[in-house]
Amino acid sequence: MIVRHSSLISRLGRLVKVKRFGTPQSSYVFSQSSLTSIIEKLKTTNEDRIEIYTNPGFEEIFKKYGYYQKERYYTVIIDLTKTEEELWKNLDKKRRNGIRYATKNKVIVNVSKEGEYLEFYKILYETYKRNKWLGFPDLTSLQGENKILMLAKYGDKIIAGSLVRFEGEGATYSMNGSLPEFLRFKPNELLLWEIVKLCKERGFKELNLSGSTRFKREFGGKLTPIDCWVKDKRIWIRWKEKARSDWMFDFS
Repeated sequence: MIVRHSSLISRLGRLVKVKRFGTPQSSYVFSQSSLTSIIEKLKTTNEDRIEIYTNPGFEEIFKKYGYYQKERYYTVIIDLTKTEEELWKNLDKKRRNGIRYATKNKVIVNVSKEGEYLEFYKILYETYKRNKWLGFPDLTSLQGENKILMLAKYGDKIIAGSLVRFEGEGATYSMNGSLPEFLRFKPNELLLWEIVKLCKERGFKELNLSGSTRFKREFGGKLTPIDCWVKDKRIWIRWKEKARSDWMFDFS
């Protein structure tokens, strides 16, 4: 389970402590008992704000403990229990052609070596900068026992890469970075397809693509909702977000 502690500065200049379970792209799948247990423990937390990202179906429990639904996000999840032939057929025709084109142009994909992390990290930084994405990760977030970095190369040059994180019976694809001048060789199509095959070979049952962009939807997975439930001690934030929540989400 992804649990993050962070701080941010409010408009009034006050330091706000936040605890997050999951992310907008990667929820934690709770049972009723495990969710209730966690919420009970959080009653004594000193954080100003708690955010829990989970699969739908727990409205009654969250509302009982004073949480409100802030948002509903979506991610694409690929069912790896299907055969490789089925997974290939589920790809959009354009993505299959992209994979063939990358292979024809001798793009190769493999697991990174120790000395290649820094080179990819520079590519990742430029990708974040180019797309004006926030929350750039530190280098240590690319490494760990439950993570592998997959790289696409053209010759000896790294042209794209993605991090894969493993937890339980599932895997998560994230932190994609690529060199724009090499995108014509379709490295990201081949990269993600090789990640799908690797995760299946390792026995994982599903692959979360961490979002629902058109590119990810065209890899044949299921569009899956992720609900964000919040408890905030700041009265004016709680009032503002809850008013919007009551208008957007009606479970009656």
